[in-house]
Amino acid sequence: MKILLSTSLPLRPFFERLLPASPHEVELLCFEEEMPVPELLEQQLARVTGCDAILLPDGAAILGETGLRAGSIPLVLPRVHNCVALLLGGADRYRSLFERYQGGICWQTAGLAALLGSDAQEAYSCLCYLADTQLGLRDTSVEAQAAAKRYGWDFFEAETDLSLIERMLAGDWDTDAFLTVRPGEQVLPSYTRTLMEAAACR
Repeated sequence: MKILLSTSLPLRPFFERLLPASPHEVELLCFEEEMPVPELLEQQLARVTGCDAILLPDGAAILGETGLRAGSIPLVLPRVHNCVALLLGGADRYRSLFERYQGGICWQTAGLAALLGSDAQEAYSCLCYLADTQLGLRDTSVEAQAAAKRYGWDFFEAETDLSLIERMLAGDWDTDAFLTVRPGEQVLPSYTRTLMEAAACR
């Protein structure tokens, strides 16, 4: 199976190390900006040819209010809020941390110096460093701790759980953890625990 994987930059180092283990031919394409406008992303995906599926691992974060239409190629999305939830292994663990800190978490991933979050520093009370224990990514926790101290935030670490990424690359999509959007359908945000739903295009 030939797959196009279209992802945000924070996920790139994880996918680059896990791609060789995939039994499928996977082309990795990273967004040029932090998160593309859904309408423009939909236009770009509609021009894709020559593959069997398009994977969108950032989940609900790319949908906006209007969702995305599938072109001639099925779209596959994990049922996660964003790239952080994917790296935590699913929506439940992300939701638990988000609620515990009342949404005031800034996230940093192993191998990247950039913080995941808005530029509004006053919105946060802590920084969570997503620690890699499997792939040998560069440990940037010292930089993360320094950033937290500089902004007066609490600091804690959470281990990444790459099980959803591994299942995604293996083509194991026939579970409740993923949504497949067929040609002629669109994926819409559901604002429920399932995060998204597929429906016939209007």
